Amino acid sequence: MTPDTPIPALITAGGTPAPESPLYQETLGQPRALLDMGGMTMLGRVLHGLSEATSVGELVVTGLDERYWAAIEQPRPVVFLPDHGSMVRNIQQGLAYLRPKYEAECPVALVCSSDIPHVQGFMVDDLVRETRPWEHLFYYPAVTPETMEVAYPGAGRTYVRLQRGLQLAGADVGLVRYELLDSDPQLWEELTAVRKNVRQIARRVGWWVAFKLLMGRLAVEDIQNTAVRLLQTDRPPQLIITPHAPLAMDADKPHQVALLRQKYE
Repeated sequence: MTPDTPIPALITAGGTPAPESPLYQETLGQPRALLDMGGMTMLGRVLHGLSEATSVGELVVTGLDERYWAAIEQPRPVVFLPDHGSMVRNIQQGLAYLRPKYEAECPVALVCSSDIPHVQGFMVDDLVRETRPWEHLFYYPAVTPETMEVAYPGAGRTYVRLQRGLQLAGADVGLVRYELLDSDPQLWEELTAVRKNVRQIARRVGWWVAFKLLMGRLAVEDIQNTAVRLLQTDRPPQLIITPHAPLAMDADKPHQVALLRQKYE
């Protein structure tokens, strides 16, 4: 592996807002990845942004129903994988597809959601450069409220309060070592299902961890140690505080969709 070896990117594009969802009036039964962003689908914007990164090689989209594949604007050939019914299973499917092709040369894949249309190549290149030589199990970027509000005033993102007043909103792109596939897949399904319920999180990760999270006393080291314990690995994850707000500015709510569209007006 050389420093300029491109890494594959896995883009998750599953998810169709239900009638009770705040985004239903925007999507009307269509996948969220097809939201219009200045005359291009949101997924198309993400693919174009990733294709600008010199650090990114093959582009693979997972989770989007086959009938929509032809509607996606492709800056270069893209591999589409079928929807497996959940975000976790779609990520597992994508990593399993990439692993035999790339792991021997490069131990990580970039995983990115389809709802950060302002992502640009240089932002991804900065992230890849900062995470080398990829010794951690996965890398999860995050942004502070100050970074987000300068770029997107009134973004309304949700922030996790950590120790010493640190507040962070998770980004929608990160790097993952393929060996994460060897961990318990049921654990990932459970954590994804309960991620917004502190009581259920406590049952899975431990009450003391949940209490510290609730009280704003959780340290980054606590998160790393909990991940090591649950995943039974000797490779802790690594937090990256990024200066690039677009990596965490997703289209979760109607006002966020409107905010993102302003760039194309």
